[in-house]
Amino acid sequence: MDRGYYRKEVFEAFEGMSFACMCPESMPEFDKVWSKHHSEIKDQHKYFVPAEKVYGIKVDDVKVYDRTYKAFLYYDSARAEDERDTIHLKLGMLKEQAAARKNYTAKMKSTFAPWLIIEKLDAADPETGKKFRITENNERIQEELDKAGFFLVVSDCDCSTEEMIIRARKRDVDEKTFRRAKSHFDFTKTGTHSRETYQGKMFACYLALIVSSAFCWYTKKYIKAVSSRTMATTLGLLKKYQIQQQKDQSWFPVYAITKNMREVFMLLGLENPDTEVPEMVKKLCLKL
Repeated sequence: MDRGYYRKEVFEAFEGMSFACMCPESMPEFDKVWSKHHSEIKDQHKYFVPAEKVYGIKVDDVKVYDRTYKAFLYYDSARAEDERDTIHLKLGMLKEQAAARKNYTAKMKSTFAPWLIIEKLDAADPETGKKFRITENNERIQEELDKAGFFLVVSDCDCSTEEMIIRARKRDVDEKTFRRAKSHFDFTKTGTHSRETYQGKMFACYLALIVSSAFCWYTKKYIKAVSSRTMATTLGLLKKYQIQQQKDQSWFPVYAITKNMREVFMLLGLENPDTEVPEMVKKLCLKL
């Protein structure tokens, strides 16, 4: 499954392989399939896919770059709501930006197209006092609203709409998780010059990902219980926990453990963190 790079060279490279590719709305193939089938599947029960709560249809013999594939058109009503809100928000912001301009320039037309139509006036508008008029491009805005929630997958796989959307959603989650992991561990750019250093950093990132994933799994119920809790705030709790070595070589917490700290520690398997954590640090120091 590939979520981007929708071009002829990619499809040629797919030859002989099983693949699925998300199709951008700007591609003509999307318009062809959407125009023919969008009203057929939207909110129609017989096309409902319960596993992913979307509506979907498989279309045979769709031509892409002179080759024939299967196409899967889906409609997600929840996604449509979010996309429509985004469209209205974007439109409002563009209107504010255009209205803030003092004078008309030829570049304004391209800057705010296709959402807004900027018309030059010979005399100042009596309402705004400016020599240009701003109107919404209703036809284009309506087109965007109509397409909200729809997405297309092109593939050579002859599977059901349910199987394809499950594959697509899993792949989407994997890619976003990988991207977040790279950003979280500062691995977007490696900053290395040798293969050995690169492999070492990759291995450290891999270990960090294991620890992070385990922490997320053990604390998921705690984080979901309160909307303001996140992975970052939960880790921040544990960062506040400090211990120091006493003169008798024993270890003791610098500050008392809070209720939330204790709850997180217990989720990680520590029934009595006041004594267990110092003991673990002592063993670690002895090994080092």
